[in-house]
Amino acid sequence: MAAPNATTSSVRLRGLSVATPQSVPVGQKGDIKITTVGICAGSGGSMLNGLDVDLLFTGELSHHEALAATEAGRCVITAFHSNTERGYLETKMSAKLFGEVEKTIADLVAANSWEGMETEFDIDVSRSDRDPFEVKTDENLDGW
Repeated sequence: MAAPNATTSSVRLRGLSVATPQSVPVGQKGDIKITTVGICAGSGGSMLNGLDVDLLFTGELSHHEALAATEAGRCVITAFHSNTERGYLETKMSAKLFGEVEKTIADLVAANSWEGMETEFDIDVSRSDRDPFEVKTDENLDGW
């Protein structure tokens, strides 16, 4: 048995959605001071709601959650729902799951409740799964 490699992060993105307070003029958005960040994979609206930070970084927020955040002076970055979860599955969750399954099997073997069953296993994260959305821009609309 070999635990999955959980040492590197892998969020594969073609772009990000960024929202800033409307009071910040164009050309000055790069000057926004960020000292605190709230991070949540997937849909972070309910988890990050009311958090007193300068930047919310998540997979997705609803339109109204993003508006409320920017009206409160916060910046928002969304990286698309499943993209943020997929990296966590590959780098953290698969190794945690492997450890839990390994411990459960060992406990069952020790209690003579696993007799005659296989103890070798693998945890694999799908390589064919993908975000259902594609980001389309003026540059990549050919053939659409």
